[in-house]
Amino acid sequence: MNDGQLLRAYALEGSEAAFTELMNRYLGLVHSVARRHLIDDSLAADATQAVFVLLSRRARSLTGHPSLAGWLHRTAWQIAARTARTEQRRRRWETEACANLSTVPPMPDLPESTPLGPVLDEALQELAAPDRDAIVLRYFLRKPLREVGAALGTTEAAAKMRVRRALEQLRTLLIRRGITCSPAALAAAIAEQGVAPVPAALAVRIISAATSAGSAALSIPLWAHPLLTLMNATKATALIAAAA
Repeated sequence: MNDGQLLRAYALEGSEAAFTELMNRYLGLVHSVARRHLIDDSLAADATQAVFVLLSRRARSLTGHPSLAGWLHRTAWQIAARTARTEQRRRRWETEACANLSTVPPMPDLPESTPLGPVLDEALQELAAPDRDAIVLRYFLRKPLREVGAALGTTEAAAKMRVRRALEQLRTLLIRRGITCSPAALAAAIAEQGVAPVPAALAVRIISAATSAGSAALSIPLWAHPLLTLMNATKATALIAAAA
C-alpha cells in the first residue's frame, strides 16, 4: 500500500496497523531532522513523537497530499526549530537566575554537527513544495527515480528533471548561506546525513507511544493528548505551539 492508501485506512477505518506502517517508513527521516536541531536525544524523541501525533490528527486531510515524506520533513523541521528556540531561551533564563551565585553550574553546549545539516533543512523550506518533496524522496530516502515519479504523480523522466532542477536551486540557496559545493557533492552530502538509523529501543518507544496516542487523536484535543503527558510543561508548550 502507498502512503495515501495507508492514511485512508487509518483515517477512515482506524487501522493502527496502517499508522504503524507509516511510522516504520518515516521514523528515521523525522527523527534525523529533529536530532540535527535539538540538544539531546530526549528532546529529539519528544519532537518526533509530536510529529506523528500531529500526523494522526491530520490523517484525513493528508490523504490526497502528493508526498507525505515532504510534509513530514517540513513538520519535523518546524517543531524541532521551535523547540530549539524555546530550549535556548530556557537555558538563558536559568543562566541569568544563577548569575548572582558564587558557583554557576555550566550549561551544556549545543552538540557539534555537520554544518550542512541544520542549514540544509532550513534551505529546503524555501523550495516549492514539489521540489522539496523531490529532494526528500530522492536523496533523504534514496528512492529510485521511478518511485519518485510515482509519488509525485509524474513520469520517471519528469522526476529526473525536477530533481536536477531542485538540487540546483538548493545549491544556490546554500551558496547564499556561505556553503559552496558542486551538485554532485551536495547530492552525496544530503544522502550521507539525510536519515540516520534510529536505535531499536527508541524506535519501539516512539512507535508504541504514538500508536497508542493516535487511536484517540481524532477525538481528543492536542493539548490533552496522552502522549504530551510524557513531557514536562516547558517542552509540551513548545511542541504544541509548533504543531499549531
